[in-house]
Amino acid sequence: MPLSFPDGKSVLTTVLDGDADKQIDALWLYLSQGKSANAPSGLDAESIVLSADTKPVIYRNFIEGLGPRGIAIGYPEHVNLAWDAGSMNLALLWKNDFIDAGKHWTGRGTGVQGPMGDLVLNFEKSSPIAKLTSKQQTWPIETARERGYQFKGYSLNQTGQPVFKYRFADVDVEDMSRPRSKPNDLGFDRELKIKINKPTEGLVLLLGSGQIKAEQDGSFAISSRMKVRISGIQTELMEIGDHQELRAVLPKDGEVVVTQSISW
Repeated sequence: MPLSFPDGKSVLTTVLDGDADKQIDALWLYLSQGKSANAPSGLDAESIVLSADTKPVIYRNFIEGLGPRGIAIGYPEHVNLAWDAGSMNLALLWKNDFIDAGKHWTGRGTGVQGPMGDLVLNFEKSSPIAKLTSKQQTWPIETARERGYQFKGYSLNQTGQPVFKYRFADVDVEDMSRPRSKPNDLGFDRELKIKINKPTEGLVLLLGSGQIKAEQDGSFAISSRMKVRISGIQTELMEIGDHQELRAVLPKDGEVVVTQSISW
């Protein structure tokens, strides 16, 4: 069997700049994911790998873990997300390879397709805004449609990044995520522009759920898998049943811009 790194050097000069140490670290990271790791790209002869070059790539189809209205976006910065237009939330995050469209673009195109990359993170499950009688009230379990949410589509900014739009009660929301591209700080800065058109009491924004720990630097570690930092609104970490939730009370009218910086 030939050596993978003869004399400590890599024979793959186009991968990670040919740096043997970086390639070895990447191999160990891949193996550490065990059965949850996706198969390396190129093994499936019918694969149609989508990747972002200079602008984001948008893929609308049946995506694993989302409802039938999932919208996946791959960014040139090698971070990706999937937004659920059925529940109005940022549902999945992952890094590196975007998605394989082969399952849907060949044959009859049946089934669901999961992310192609790794470090896949299930982010939100609930619609992000609710009208509550108290800050401690359990978050509604009804679907977004049952609660009166309306999806208003999305637009693209000058760099091709989508801005998702929806309405809840008399509240209009624009939800956009900008990728961070620093080598040691890959992630998203998500911006929520919230406009309350008619004075409304009891509006609460949900910004995180799970086992949450407040960090000394002002960020929050969620379920030991990701870290979020919130700006633009006062947040409160609350005990809700057997878990914690990061909540913020919205003003009764006017506009507010909330930034949620996400790292994982």
